[in-house]
Amino acid sequence: GIDIKYNINNHSMIEYSFNPDFGQIEQHPSELNLTSYEIYYEEKRPFFTNNASVFYTPINIFYSRRIGGNLIIDNYIYETSIKNALQITGKQNRGLSYGMILSDSKLKKYEDIDSDGINSFFITRIRKDILEGNSYIGFISTKYKNSFSASNINSFDFLINFLSNKLKFDGQSASSSMDSSKVGLGHSYEISYTDKIHLDRFK
Repeated sequence: GIDIKYNINNHSMIEYSFNPDFGQIEQHPSELNLTSYEIYYEEKRPFFTNNASVFYTPINIFYSRRIGGNLIIDNYIYETSIKNALQITGKQNRGLSYGMILSDSKLKKYEDIDSDGINSFFITRIRKDILEGNSYIGFISTKYKNSFSASNINSFDFLINFLSNKLKFDGQSASSSMDSSKVGLGHSYEISYTDKIHLDRFK
């Protein structure tokens, strides 16, 4: 494999990986999952942990462990491996953060499956600091496509601080579509107020 990393400046980076080998990464312990939901594993691959904070959102839209993960078709598990992965992340002086990951994985050859074996992922993230850097607005989009299905998620999130950061209002709205027919909507909003605790009041 080949790994190339180029620092454009102190705040921006381009990283490319061809046929990466993650064999030296600490493996997760085997777990028996009897639920209808997949097990959430912490990401330990350096390519996806570098500058990963730019992709964080209140509702977790981007789960990097799906890139290069197994493909489930008709309740059967098929192995895949990452062939190409490109990541661009950075932040400008005016508080604009951005990130992009483009990757494709190759499905191993199986006699019982008719497929070109390519799974493609495309993730983009933009976040802009506002109100003197105490608040932000952001947008994230994920696209996934293989020979059998395709999905797309678009999401808008924000954090607004008032009253010297005592009053906080944050939230996120997301829309998803799968195979151009199944559409879902998700929303999360929170408001909180925090003030200093004066210890002399309790003496």
